[in-house]
Amino acid sequence: MIQNFRDILNLDTQKKWLIALTGGGGKTSLIFRLAREYVSENRKVIVATTTHMAWDPGQPFAPANDPEKIADQIYRYGFTVTGCELADIQKLGACSAQELRWMRELCDVMLVEADGAGRKPLKVPRDYEPVIPEQTDLVIGVIGLDCLGEKICDTAHRPREVAAFLEKSISDTVTVRDLVKIAASGNALKKGIGKAEYLVCFNKSDTVPDRAFLEELLTQTQKAGIRAFCGSMRKGEIIF
Repeated sequence: MIQNFRDILNLDTQKKWLIALTGGGGKTSLIFRLAREYVSENRKVIVATTTHMAWDPGQPFAPANDPEKIADQIYRYGFTVTGCELADIQKLGACSAQELRWMRELCDVMLVEADGAGRKPLKVPRDYEPVIPEQTDLVIGVIGLDCLGEKICDTAHRPREVAAFLEKSISDTVTVRDLVKIAASGNALKKGIGKAEYLVCFNKSDTVPDRAFLEELLTQTQKAGIRAFCGSMRKGEIIF
């Protein structure tokens, strides 16, 4: 069992990295988990979004249009959260592509939430989604395993669109085969990655009591040519 999520990524420490997270089921939790881990090894981190992102206002923050404050927060705390301030103080709005370009020079690792899923574990993107920055080095697609065995209508963001993609009814249940199809498709979780590396995180592994399902999921995902792992942000554990 591996405890550090950064060990799965195995980033080259000699270069700067922009990591974009897409999908549903734990993107924000994974972002802040990775941020803490990288800060613990003295790497400078910026957390940002190209859409909207929930965050804890108690964390270090600097507006996206204030490079001096961003640099100061990184110096003080090792990382900062940045974005466009919204009326809802528990959410941040998007950084522009131009802002992300100069921000990248201020840190070693930039973690960008590039998709929204309405807190649902499963989604299929629309034409304008996800919003992956052009300079992204790695895309992590996230699926919450609490959707497995549940009805599409109860567990998917925009269930009719997910059902149509899977060629199922919204009252049908989500299977391992469905998750593999979503993870491997350029019209679903793999959409818009360009030349970036791609990795799938099946989050909330602690919600699946039968580990045989996890083994089957990873076996089938690997057969589809996709690198993936199962883990639990809540428990802080990783299962291959």
